[in-house]
Formats: sequence, structure tokens, C-alpha cells
Amino acid sequence: MSDPGDTFGDPRGHAMAHGSGGFGRAIRIGVLSGLIVVVLVGVALGVHLASGGRLPGQGRADADRVLLMAALPDEEGAVVAQVIALVERTGAGATLKVVDPNEPVTVPGTTFDRLRDAYPFGGGAGVARAHARLTGTDTCAYVALDPDGVERLIAKTGALEIVLPEPMNVFDGERLYTFAAGPASVDAVSLRAVLNGTAYLGDGQRLEVIEHVCTATVRALARYPGGSAGVLDDGLVETDLAPEALDAFVRALNRL
Repeated sequence: MSDPGDTFGDPRGHAMAHGSGGFGRAIRIGVLSGLIVVVLVGVALGVHLASGGRLPGQGRADADRVLLMAALPDEEGAVVAQVIALVERTGAGATLKVVDPNEPVTVPGTTFDRLRDAYPFGGGAGVARAHARLTGTDTCAYVALDPDGVERLIAKTGALEIVLPEPMNVFDGERLYTFAAGPASVDAVSLRAVLNGTAYLGDGQRLEVIEHVCTATVRALARYPGGSAGVLDDGLVETDLAPEALDAFVRALNRL
């Protein structure tokens, strides 16, 4: 005969004990789930910051040295930084210096060894870090246009006006593009063809074409509707600059 105080002998007591265990187990599961969420959010945030991303209000305030780049698919379809330039503010003006995308540089964790190839492994931030290793300088700020950004920039501001040093015939696997030497107006699709065609030019002519594309891109950004506010509102670029610094950068483009 069971003791009245023995809960194991009382169906009601057994139910109470079972319910308490379930409640405690639910609490433990809830706490564990919460911890997992916190860890995952922390990891995601760490990756975001490590890749050069910034939280709102944490952007860089220094726009004196900015690496400007445009990423487009290469001949094999990989999106790489085909156009790179260093924009530096100098007093009331600014200067633009083309950076050779083919400069040899280590891309950690990969077998790729050109500056342009850092883009697929870290976006604009990855190229900025690779440029810092290449030049032995501090990592500068960056403003990067991906293929969609290039297309929308041209759609809003018009075709890029460039100059080609010699005739070019470029086949992209589906279509043959033919360009005459001299002035040319290019949209996003033909721009990709032009840049892929530069691989078959001498280094001097290749960099000359890239410089023309850089200059045309800068002019397009400088006249983008709404200025830096329009650039931000439209999500046109990837950048680690704070809004005020991006505004200073876009205004500096007008002085190039």
C-alpha cells in the first residue's frame, strides 16, 4: 500500500512530476535555442565586419583616398574588378590614378594572384585589402560597382564615352562585337566586351582604355541624379564610407 505522501503512488502526483519535468525541459530548450541564435548572429556580424562591411553610423569618415572599382564578368564569366582607380583629394581638387587590375598580389586562401581576382573573395573590401598589400600602405576606403550597379549607372546617366586606341573584335560566345578605333559610346553589355578585349592589347593600350573607362565612370557618378543621396537611396554602390564621406567623395569627382 502506498504512502499518501508518496507522489509516485498517486496518479495526480505523477502527473505533477511529469509536468514539472516537461516545463523545465522546455525552459532548457528555449535557453539553448536562444544561445544558438545569439552565436549565429555574432558569427554573421563578425563575418560582415571582417569583410569590410559597416553597421549604420560606423562608416569611414576619411574620403581623402578612395579606391574606385567596377566589377564585370571576365571572358570566363567570373565577376572580377576589371576597372580600378585611386581617387585622392588634394586641397580643393582631386586626382585619379589608374591601378592595373592585373598587378600581381597574393589573394589569401586561393591560387589567384592578380588584384582583380580579389573581388570574388571579398568584394570591394577584398580588393582594398589586396591593394594595401600590393602598395605597402594602409587600407584605403573603397567604392565598388557590381555588374548591376554598372548597368543602373549607365541607365540613369547615359552611355559611357570612351576612346579606343585601335579596332577591336570581341566574341563573347554568343555575339561578335566590332569596335572601330576612336571615340565610342558603350552601354553595360558592350563595356564588358571592350574590357575583355583589352586583354589582347599591349599593356600601354590596355591601361589607356581602362583609364578612359575610369574617367567616364567618374563623370557618370558625379552627375548621378540626387548626388550621393541618390547613390545611397538606389543602393548603387558597395562602400565602407559613411554617408557624409561618400558625399564628399562624390563632390570631389566634380573636380577631377
